[in-house]
Amino acid sequence: MVLTLKDEDGRPYMIRIKQRGMEHYDPERVALMTEGPPPQPEGRKLEEIPTFMQPWKRFPLNFPDNSHLPIFGEKELFRGTSNTIALEFKNKGNDFFRRRKWWDAREAYIEAFEFGPDDPELVEVLWLNMAAANIELKYWPGVLGPAAKAITLNLKSIKGYFRAARALVHYERYEEATDCCKR
Repeated sequence: MVLTLKDEDGRPYMIRIKQRGMEHYDPERVALMTEGPPPQPEGRKLEEIPTFMQPWKRFPLNFPDNSHLPIFGEKELFRGTSNTIALEFKNKGNDFFRRRKWWDAREAYIEAFEFGPDDPELVEVLWLNMAAANIELKYWPGVLGPAAKAITLNLKSIKGYFRAARALVHYERYEEATDCCKR
C-alpha cells in the first residue's frame, strides 16, 4: 500500500507499507497457464495491432512473485511525486542492468510500478526495461506481457517489437515474430 501525503510546506511524500497478499488468479486462467494481451485503446484498428497481441492470442502466464517485497509491515518513506520516485527506481534498475545484475534490475522496475507513475513515456520505458531484464534472465513468460504493454502505449516502440520478437522466436511463433520485425 502506498500513501501520498504532503509535509508542512506542501511538498509531496509517499509512505510505502508492505502488506501480505497478492493479486488473485482465476483458477481457469492458471490452469491454462496463459493470459490475454493488454486491452487496446478505443478506436485502434485491428491491423495496427501486432498479430501476437490480437484479442484471440494468448501469452504464457507471467506469475508475479514476492521476491522484491521487504518484510510485511515494513514502512519506507519516499519524498516526491509518484513519477519522481518511480524514476529513481528506474535509474536504480538501470544501474543494476549495466552491472549485469538482471534480477535486481527487474525487481527495481517492479518497485517503480508500485508508486503508480502516470507519465506515459516513463511507464513505457519501465515496461521495456522489465522485458529486457527478463530476456537476460531467459524468463520468457515475463517478456511478452511487458513488451505488449509498451507497444500498447506506443505503437512505434521499436524496442517493444524487437523484445516481443525475441520471445516469440523462443516460443517458435515465427510468423508473429516476423510481423513484429516488419513494424
